[in-house]
Amino acid sequence: MLRLDVDVAEDVSGAYDYKELGNNSDYLQIMTYDNHWSSSKPGPITDISWFEKNVKYAIDQVGANKVIIGVSAYGYDWPAKEGEAAETVRYVDATTRAQKQGATIEYDATAQAPHFKYDGHEVWFENDKSTAAKLDILAKYQPAGIAIWRIGQEQPEIWSLIDQKFPKQQ
Repeated sequence: MLRLDVDVAEDVSGAYDYKELGNNSDYLQIMTYDNHWSSSKPGPITDISWFEKNVKYAIDQVGANKVIIGVSAYGYDWPAKEGEAAETVRYVDATTRAQKQGATIEYDATAQAPHFKYDGHEVWFENDKSTAAKLDILAKYQPAGIAIWRIGQEQPEIWSLIDQKFPKQQ
């Protein structure tokens, strides 16, 4: 569900008073993923425009120095049968599955997300290109930090992208 006043997903921010939480905490870690989730219809884990709206909303509420942004690093394989929950897949699972099924991985330039279909299934996941798009947005807003959900499910190349875009401060 979207908040009509700011077009920010209520599942990310609706139950929380970011300003009040920010006044009473050192940092807020914001979940900016599961734009589509295991029991939703298939789609990008984190559509890039949805991601940016949620990042901007959080930062506007409490300031960049208090916001840690959660970045997705996994995917979902939605089954052919409607109503069944999707299976969470790691990057390696998604790419291996595409190869075994003879499916072509496509990249949705609008959502900034890779995906493919096979035997009625639809798979959306994250890779280094989709992560780079999110990191570019984060470089623009300069939050206090990022958090990867879930470590171990990511394409290994995202770590060098993070190092390039956010070098360690000495």
